[in-house]
Amino acid sequence: MTDKLEDEFHLLNAETMDELLALVGERKRVEMLLVYTESLAADCAQLRANEQLRGLPILAVGRYGSEQMQDEAITAGAIDYIDVGNVSATVLEARVRSLYELKARGDQLAEIARLDALTAVPNRYYFEEAIDVEWRRCCREFNALTLIMIDVDGFTAFNEHYGAGVGDNCLKRIAKVVENNCLRAADVVARFDSDEFVVLLPGTEFENAMRVGENICRAVAALDLIHEYSDCSDIVTVSIGVASIDPSQDQDYKLLVNEAEEMLHSAQQHGGNQALGVAL
Repeated sequence: MTDKLEDEFHLLNAETMDELLALVGERKRVEMLLVYTESLAADCAQLRANEQLRGLPILAVGRYGSEQMQDEAITAGAIDYIDVGNVSATVLEARVRSLYELKARGDQLAEIARLDALTAVPNRYYFEEAIDVEWRRCCREFNALTLIMIDVDGFTAFNEHYGAGVGDNCLKRIAKVVENNCLRAADVVARFDSDEFVVLLPGTEFENAMRVGENICRAVAALDLIHEYSDCSDIVTVSIGVASIDPSQDQDYKLLVNEAEEMLHSAQQHGGNQALGVAL
């Protein structure tokens, strides 16, 4: 019966939880889990409880199952139950397609909700989700995690004298500069506050992160946007704070945020238009 599904979807088979986690780790876009096992409810519950898998919809598949089996699978976390003993391959394909399309629409709406409307980079809500996930991932994998915080020097004065429209355009151009300096798939660029941006760099050591911060400083200055009311330059510049850490389970990611903020404030106090950092 899966032959018909394979005409439209790329199916991956895993017989154990370890095999499934390995597949999910290798492929970044696993969209749905089809569970066809003897211990259906227990396996659905285990999948739903797993940190890496809990966001994926689970379709429970059985053969001539009782109503109790169906109810238990749904209660355990499956979003639907299909009895392949009582449906045709065409019906199975249609049900899977409907669930897939529903998830795709949900993903699209979720993505829109996580984007900053002005700059089109992710917003603070997305960043706070991402840093929580990456902190735990780096704990498991013993990788460094680095955070860069960026603030536009004298932006309040810039906005007041040149107008909100010019200010908005300035932020959009800075957001693009930041994105252009963070090109790895794992890098996260987000708007943190009105004139603040953050960059999350999983697996990046302190020295490399400082180079990223310094490159951003230079690239923003190279935009050559006039700023006659800045205390540190006659063009738009940014101050940057960098903090890098090897996360551990007994710490919280807020430590990294606080340290990056401290470095940002220090860069501002030392005249702006520079990047300062700390390796924790």
